[in-house]
Amino acid sequence: MVILTVAASGSVLAQAHEHKQGPLTVVHPWSRATAPSQKAGGVFLRIRNDSNQPDRLIGVESDRADVASLHALIRDGDVMRMRPVQGGIEVPANGEVVLAPGGKHVMLIGLRAQLIKESNIPLTLIFERAGRVEIVAVVEAAGSRGPSGAGAHRAADTKSR
Repeated sequence: MVILTVAASGSVLAQAHEHKQGPLTVVHPWSRATAPSQKAGGVFLRIRNDSNQPDRLIGVESDRADVASLHALIRDGDVMRMRPVQGGIEVPANGEVVLAPGGKHVMLIGLRAQLIKESNIPLTLIFERAGRVEIVAVVEAAGSRGPSGAGAHRAADTKSR
């Protein structure tokens, strides 16, 4: 894991981090703090693929929740609904995928403890080609729209470089 300390607005310092395994780089995985009674939370991140072959995120594991899975927010008529992602999430060759609020994300259901700002959530991402990648998500403030001091994630699902 690479950790960079960057100045955020004001004098507060934030930690940007990434996890690299083979051609894949997982950039600043993060989550939002939860209320004490809240039993679900999301994890957001960006995955870069520096390979000439696509990969696919097919699963996720975490000991912090009863269930960890891949979800997407989809439009069903005039209503937005959260649904499990079928078949995984493609990480294009020489491209990236962004898991962000309002789109595809990791869903933690049955949280075993409250997610507290500045704490960490260990996760294992499971890829079709790269295999298991151990990462740590940083918990941001409850209303956060992106990682502190690390630049905002784009809401688009995929982007080619």
